[in-house]
Amino acid sequence: MYDRLTEELARKYGLPLKQTEQIVKHARDRLHAEALCQSKKEPVHRCPGCSMTWYQVTFSFTCPRCGRSINPSPIEK
Repeated sequence: MYDRLTEELARKYGLPLKQTEQIVKHARDRLHAEALCQSKKEPVHRCPGCSMTWYQVTFSFTCPRCGRSINPSPIEK
């Protein structure tokens, strides 16, 4: 069964319900992971190229948006 948000987004963007459900689930998982990282005080990194910030829980020093490699020192939040 699909929830209301999934159905609305599928209609709005003309996507199949199954694909929209996967997108919504991924977004919810990311929000949950971000909240968990905030509560655990995980290190945060910022890309000097595109200014994206992300939590460094996988020892990744590559920007998820632009792929630029960064200096591994976290920023203070």
